[in-house]
Amino acid sequence: MPCTARIAIFLLMIVLRSAQSHAEGIRLAKNLKFKGDFETGLGYVDNSFGQRGIDFQVSTSEYVLALRAELIFALELSERLSTVVSLEGDGKEPGVRIRKGWVDYRLVGQTRLLAGNLKRDFGFEDASSRHNLRTVNRSLLYEYFDSFNAVGYDASARYRTRWLRQAGPNHVVFFNVSGNGSQQVFFNGSWTIDWTRTRVLASELFGIDVNSENFGIFGAGFETARQPWYVESELYSGKDPNLTAVLKRMGERKSAKFVAVRALGAFLVSLPFTAVTGIEPVLSGVYIMPNVADAGLTQAQGAAGFNILFDQARAVIWKNDADVVYANDPSERTLHARRFSAQTRICVSW
Repeated sequence: MPCTARIAIFLLMIVLRSAQSHAEGIRLAKNLKFKGDFETGLGYVDNSFGQRGIDFQVSTSEYVLALRAELIFALELSERLSTVVSLEGDGKEPGVRIRKGWVDYRLVGQTRLLAGNLKRDFGFEDASSRHNLRTVNRSLLYEYFDSFNAVGYDASARYRTRWLRQAGPNHVVFFNVSGNGSQQVFFNGSWTIDWTRTRVLASELFGIDVNSENFGIFGAGFETARQPWYVESELYSGKDPNLTAVLKRMGERKSAKFVAVRALGAFLVSLPFTAVTGIEPVLSGVYIMPNVADAGLTQAQGAAGFNILFDQARAVIWKNDADVVYANDPSERTLHARRFSAQTRICVSW
């Protein structure tokens, strides 16, 4: 074959390959979707720590500037396979980090396998995105669970299935296995019964900690969104691994069993304006007894606020709230702590 013919065929192959890659790129671009959210605001936090019976009190206060943005990219690679990656930036830490990312494979019908850096979705609050929260920050119960890594993101593998019914509620079941660099492994799952505007949730979590205490948590929750009302409540019980480790170092043999409850209520007042579509007062409370054998050892939170909605889809919200957290330890030291915070935040999602 003449040299010029070989060159022509080679160039034609390059053109065809480039056209194929371009067509594949166009197809993937059509299957690429993204969404995001942005929030900024100002807060004030006052902490005090003291001991009754003696003149001892420590107080600190600070103003907090909040600035955060997140972009979530979802790419459908095939009819069964898709992937999601989230990039997040925070004003406290310069730079952009990968907040979450996973691969989603649909086995059959509504049954799926997911693997990647996933949120554990332990309860209603952990499963909700920040933008969908009725309050500026997550509750004291979330902070309590976070102290022993029962909530948040970790390397995970998940099995999730959903039964859709024409009459009656839908059912969603998932089982999740996750682990982190602190030599902890978690097994958690939930069963959700989902009506049109109401959900009932039963969940469990078991944690295996190589360096500390193993633990288990069981909970149930109820959520209803019947306009103009929104009500959410959760009840949990289990073993507090941090307090159990402390008690064992002090010579105790029994584990610390905790009970915790969280409730939130909101009422949307619709407004006949184009710029402002509604005002939503919000009340919430948390009560935690870290050790039922020591009833005086308690933590409690009360919060009140209101949200201003600039569109009915809740894409733009101005959140305002204040909360008080009180912790009491009736031991020989009789310690007590209080935290007051007030926050205002503009939240935008698209």
